[in-house]
Formats: sequence, C-alpha cells, structure tokens
Amino acid sequence: REERTHRMQIFVKGVSTHACDVTETTTVKDVAMRVAEAEGLPEARLSMGGLVLDGEARVSELVEEEATLSIFLGLLGGGKKRKKKTYTTPKKVKAKYKNTPLATLKYYNVKEDGKVEKVRQECPHPMCGVGVFMAEHRDRYYCGKCSRQYLKEE
Repeated sequence: REERTHRMQIFVKGVSTHACDVTETTTVKDVAMRVAEAEGLPEARLSMGGLVLDGEARVSELVEEEATLSIFLGLLGGGKKRKKKTYTTPKKVKAKYKNTPLATLKYYNVKEDGKVEKVRQECPHPMCGVGVFMAEHRDRYYCGKCSRQYLKEE
C-alpha cells in the first residue's frame, strides 16, 4: 500500500516572496527556518493576518492552499511604559560634611618647652596601630576602626 502525503504550496513574503512546498507534517518553525536561511536572516517568526503563528504547530492545520505568510524578526523592547512614581514623603536631607580647617590640632598640644603631647587617647589594639585616635563620648572611648569600646574611669 502506498500512502500519499498531501502537499500544498504557500507563499512567504519577506524581502522577496518565496514559494514553499509543505506537507501535513511540516511545522511553522521548519518553514520559518527554511525562508530565513534563504534570505540570510537570523531566527525569524511567521505571521498571517496579524497573528503570530506558533512554532510547533503544523502549517497544514493553520493555513489554506496558496496562503501568503509574512516573515519578521523579533525586536527588543515593546514593553509597557512605566508610570512615574509619586512620592508621598519628601526626600531625606543628607547630613552635610563639616570641613574644619586645621582639624589635626585637636589631637595634639605643644608644650612650652617644644614637646608635643597627645590630647586624645590612641587605640591600644595592634590592628589599629599608631595614629588611630579613639572617639571621646561622655561615658566611654570608642575606636572607629576596630569597634573597641573602653569605659571611662570616673
């Protein structure tokens, strides 16, 4: 017994129009790849009557004999435009950095005999080293580098 496969012809319009012979088992993806290869395009999609055809569907079920399909490339974008946010609370005002001239004079005193004396306490931790001074709070000293705290002795 000889099985006959129903063949039909469709037209695919791109840069130029191509005539394609398709069978009952030919999918939309097969036709799109065949035409895209002939035109030198990357992966393309087919549409008919403004509707994009699914890649795994059979062509014989979707279109009639001698129908004309359009081929197009997928484009980036096309998403909805986002609505601009309206804020209910005002923006937080950032703290302004105070640049004090000759700020290092707070850390040292020069005695009458010319010797330099450290005013603030240095951090004793070996990671901090010399020159890292501790912040002086009302009840404690705090090192900003190693996060150590020492209570003041009253």
